[in-house]
Amino acid sequence: MRRRITQSALLKPLSYLLIENEQLRWFNVTLPGLLTLGFVATFVILSPHVNILGEGGLVASINSSIGFLIGFYIAALAAVATFEHKSLDKKLAGKPAVFVYYQAGKQWNEELTRRKFLSFLFGYCSFISIILFMAGVFAQIFHDAIRILVPTQHHVLLTAIFVAGYMFVFFNLIITTFLGLFYLTDRLHRD
Repeated sequence: MRRRITQSALLKPLSYLLIENEQLRWFNVTLPGLLTLGFVATFVILSPHVNILGEGGLVASINSSIGFLIGFYIAALAAVATFEHKSLDKKLAGKPAVFVYYQAGKQWNEELTRRKFLSFLFGYCSFISIILFMAGVFAQIFHDAIRILVPTQHHVLLTAIFVAGYMFVFFNLIITTFLGLFYLTDRLHRD
């Protein structure tokens, strides 16, 4: 999988996931996973009374927020990539973040600078926000058709699976955004 991500131009923003760092695993997987478990448990308990895909429901509300976030991520990516600030070109403080990639059949490990880390981070956020937005749009469009095709006894299970995947990606996006904001507002100005 690592090899495919680093070779595909369209999937290049997912290279952020190839950065190895203990703290990133917490932010990228563990924390979004815990939040998703809590959300899905709440959904299962309240399922008949939760508006997921209807007008004004969960997906519609998230999509309206993501619409403006996409522009923010792309602007942040452009700013980080072009902004002249000497601290951006320093290595990350603390435990190193290492980008692992493959080139010419060999594995390479590159310790990241703040600029490169933030470029990966905001490129990833841009990509994921577009994918999440499109997933929400398609889920709303095809919701009624899927309900007709799937037996009634599987509706709650299928919806719970969709909610788990959608919310995991959403929580991952929000936490990654907070991490990027932390670096831009605090870490960037430290030596």
